[in-house]
Amino acid sequence: MKNVLVFTTILTTPFLFLSCSQKETEQTSKKQDITNSITPYPLEICLVSGEKLGSMGDPYIINYEGQEIKFCCAGCEPKFNKNPSKFLTQILTK
Repeated sequence: MKNVLVFTTILTTPFLFLSCSQKETEQTSKKQDITNSITPYPLEICLVSGEKLGSMGDPYIINYEGQEIKFCCAGCEPKFNKNPSKFLTQILTK
């Protein structure tokens, strides 16, 4: 009985690792699909304040419905979220 258990364990262990590897590959693929579907931000200024990006440190970046949005700081995101369509027109006219 003990030999059967050892034999079964030896046979099934590689399949467990294959299963884990496949899940990681699927997750990586999904992340790449999401990243590839994001439209790059076309402006060199903050969408809300109009300040040049980088003038207040590294830009604050979000993904809004597949569109990358860059702000001069994190404080601009709440203003953007109150009326996104108002600010998104700047990107569409670019």
